[in-house]
Amino acid sequence: MIPFKNSKEIQAAIQRDWEVFHALKNKDNWSEEARQTRVESVNRFLGFELQEIAKTLLQSEKLRGNIENFIGSVEIPIGLAGPLYFTGDFVQGSVVAPLATSEGALVASACRGAKLLNACGGVKTTYLSSQMTRAPSFTCRSTQEAVRLAAWVSENFELLKSRITEIHAKLLRIEPIIHGRSLSLEFFYTTSDAAGQNMTTIATWECCQWLVENARNMDIHLLRYSIEGGYSGDKKMSLTNFSQGRGTRVVAEAWISEQHLQEIMRVSSRDFLQAYLCDLPNFFLNGTVACNANTANIVAAMFTATGQDIACVHESSLGQIAYEPDEHGIYVSLLMPSYRTSLNLSMTDKWRSKLGQLSFSSLSNLRHNAVLQCHVAF
Repeated sequence: MIPFKNSKEIQAAIQRDWEVFHALKNKDNWSEEARQTRVESVNRFLGFELQEIAKTLLQSEKLRGNIENFIGSVEIPIGLAGPLYFTGDFVQGSVVAPLATSEGALVASACRGAKLLNACGGVKTTYLSSQMTRAPSFTCRSTQEAVRLAAWVSENFELLKSRITEIHAKLLRIEPIIHGRSLSLEFFYTTSDAAGQNMTTIATWECCQWLVENARNMDIHLLRYSIEGGYSGDKKMSLTNFSQGRGTRVVAEAWISEQHLQEIMRVSSRDFLQAYLCDLPNFFLNGTVACNANTANIVAAMFTATGQDIACVHESSLGQIAYEPDEHGIYVSLLMPSYRTSLNLSMTDKWRSKLGQLSFSSLSNLRHNAVLQCHVAF
C-alpha cells in the first residue's frame, strides 16, 4: 500500500473496495455480474463513473483466456486503405486493409500509395519462411560443462524433440550460444497458423525438464536455468531477428513508372531516389535496425484492427525498404523479416469468420502490401 497522511482511513476505504474487486478473480471472473461489480468498485474508488468504458458490446463470458478483471472497452476508429491489387503466393486480386488509428492522414497516405501502385500494375508479395524461437539459458559450474551440455543437446536432438506434446509446435533445430559458463539454447519451431509464443514456451519447457534431469546423470551441475534468457529477442528489436527472422519473413516488390510517379506523386524518379540516398547515411549514423519510413504506423494500425498482440509491433515493424533505378522508373522492395501474426485469435465471431478464409501466410501478405503502399506515399 502507498503511505498517505491520515492513511488509516484512506487505506481502509481502498481495502474495502479492492477486496470486492479482487474477490471475483478466482470465483467467477468472466460473468457479467462480476464485471458490473468491478465497475461499481472502480467508480467508488475513482470518485466518478466510467460511463463510456463501461458501455461495451463485448460479452464477458466469451473473453475467458483473453483478459482478466474485465470492466469495459474503448472505441478506436477503423478506416479502410486501398484497394490495392497484388499478386501473392496465397492471395491474388484487389484487397483493402483495415487500419485502426486516430492519426490523421495515415489512411489517406496509404490510399495514395495504393493509387500509384495500382496504376503501375500492383504489388507482388513473396512468402519466404516462418519460424518462432524460444531461448532458455542455463548456468553451469564452468565453460567446460556448458560445452559438454551443448554437445549432448546436439547428439540427442531427436530425443528432445520427442518430449514435445504440443501438436502444432514442430521443432526444427536447436542452436547453442556459449558465453562464459552460461549456455543459451535457441529453439526454432514452426507453429502453423498461430504466432506461437505460448506453445513454443510450453514445448521448450518440456524439453528443458528432460534436459535438466539428464544433466545430473552426466555430472553437469546446473546452478540455475530460465525458460527464456533473452536471446530470442521476444518483443524486442534485434539484429539477430532481422537477419534470421522470428515470425513470418515476407518480401513485397513493385515497379513504378516515371510517368505515374510524376502524375500522382508530383516527383521525378531522380528526385525520389536522391532523397532516399540522402536519408540512408543517417539511418546508419543513429544505429537504426533496418531502414524504413515508419513501418510501425501501418503494423500497429492493422494489429489493432485485427486483434493481434499489440506488443509484437516492436519487432514486427522491422522493415528494410530499398529503391533502385529501373529502365522505366523505380524498382521498390520491402523486406519484413520478423512479422508476427496469427489467425488463432479470440475476437468477434464476424471477424473470426472473415479471417478464417485466409491462411497465415496470406494474412501476412495482405498486411505487408499495406505497409508498402504507405511507404511509397511517404
